[in-house]
Amino acid sequence: MNWLWSSSKSTKDATSELDSGLRDFLKEETARTQADTKPTKQSAAHRPANVPSREYASQLGLDSPGQDQDRNASSLEPQQPIVPEESQFQDGRYAHLWKTYRSEEQLAKAGMTDQDRLGDILHNIKDRKAAIGRAAIENCVVEQLEQHMCYVKGSYYDLATFCSEPSKRFNRCYEMQARFLKALGYLSMPRSAEEEERIQMHADKLYQQMLEREKQAQEIKEQGKELSPAKPLLDGEETVKALGEQSAYAKLRQQALQQQESANLAMFNKAEQEKIRATLKDMNEEQRALELQLLAAELRVNKDVAEQLKSQQNEELQQRRERRESGNETIGDKIKRYGGWQQ
Repeated sequence: MNWLWSSSKSTKDATSELDSGLRDFLKEETARTQADTKPTKQSAAHRPANVPSREYASQLGLDSPGQDQDRNASSLEPQQPIVPEESQFQDGRYAHLWKTYRSEEQLAKAGMTDQDRLGDILHNIKDRKAAIGRAAIENCVVEQLEQHMCYVKGSYYDLATFCSEPSKRFNRCYEMQARFLKALGYLSMPRSAEEEERIQMHADKLYQQMLEREKQAQEIKEQGKELSPAKPLLDGEETVKALGEQSAYAKLRQQALQQQESANLAMFNKAEQEKIRATLKDMNEEQRALELQLLAAELRVNKDVAEQLKSQQNEELQQRRERRESGNETIGDKIKRYGGWQQ
């Protein structure tokens, strides 16, 4: 034991009391460690002053060649999610477990034939049309109840005329509500329940505003005054503000603006133009503007549905070509090819 006043040398080797075999092993490991760290020190000495050290990145396993270049290049491109949205950790944890993950929708589509996919799109379109009818009925529940009470407790005159006035109000409400719903994007897919509710509420708001404008116009006409030009009922900016920037109406409207499409009769063929002119003939200026806006919005929705069908047909055609080139052409593919189903 060394005392504070001991005359023994304090510089005595600490490994002198160890076993000779253990001492040799420590010397070998020390020499190997020094040999490994020597190039690192040299590279650190020759590193420019403005280049940041990669020491901590190297310890974390992030010191891969060309990482800075890859990061700069990827910053110019939209980042793709490392893990699917079903993962609770969107920071990339457990990404190796999600590599082979396939969602339920992808698994369902993988087992579907081309005819099944096309039928699924048509089924969804029919379902959306039926949903428009149900939503229009919900918005016209007051008019429907009025018609029902007319048949139950109406006068002899009402029963003799089959409740023509309440039926006329209900039919007009149903027709206009359905058109507003379609124009606002209720037919587009897919949508969330919140977006459906916003569309339905805004459609009812537009219909009530239309009735109020018609009432005011009738009063002004009875007073012998001229109607002043009013703001369009289906205003694009106001509708986008009510439905949201990510709504189907906003996306279709933005696409139409980029393609410089305007609401006029040139958007339709000659037969449809004649039919529309006959409809617009007995309308005033405000009603005519609203009708054109509805027609333009409905046309955009119809084009969107047609593009979905066309996309599915193009995908089916590409799959048939790939099967033919690989020698796996089916009998159905041959029938379609000989039948001229190439477009």
